[in-house]
Amino acid sequence: MDHEHHDHAVAGRTKLADGKQMTTELTVAGMHCQSCVTLVERTLKKLPGVTDAVVNLATGKATVHHNPKSTSEQDIMDAISKRGYKPARAQDDGPAADEMAPLRRRLFISVIFALPTLILGMGSMLFAAIAPAAAMLLEAIPYPQYLLWLLATPVQFYVAWPFYQGAWMALKNRSANMDTLVALGTSAAYFYSVYLVLTGHAEQ
Repeated sequence: MDHEHHDHAVAGRTKLADGKQMTTELTVAGMHCQSCVTLVERTLKKLPGVTDAVVNLATGKATVHHNPKSTSEQDIMDAISKRGYKPARAQDDGPAADEMAPLRRRLFISVIFALPTLILGMGSMLFAAIAPAAAMLLEAIPYPQYLLWLLATPVQFYVAWPFYQGAWMALKNRSANMDTLVALGTSAAYFYSVYLVLTGHAEQ
């Protein structure tokens, strides 16, 4: 066996001196559960010339061992993109950085709408013992069910929109993941609550 081969680090990837094998490292944004990891790994392993592919959910990185003559780094990124995820070269840290700003914004908006929803929906019970006056004030608010509907809607369809996107991509890939579970569960609760409001049962 020839022991003179050495690895050369090249912009987030390692290429063997003989040119037959390359290890490419990418960051992958948009993965939320192990099902996403399994889908990406399965997709990469089906590419020609790929001998192994390992995806780490915690770090959001994919490590792919492949023959660059059969599958290039761009081929790998294109395959991941077709599954609905956002790949970038590991040294760029693009997707991870790009994801943080909208996530912080969605978190901030969710707190703005969810906290009043919690107080309005359960405040009378929470404050009954410690602040009876506040509890009575909350109970005096007219048509609270419509106000709750108004407050919950932005959380359901703006803050939780990434879950719907992930569920749609999973459906297109003929699979299911955590996004599917969250989207179905929250949608069922939301639309059943809307039904109760519109039929007057929420007032009972």
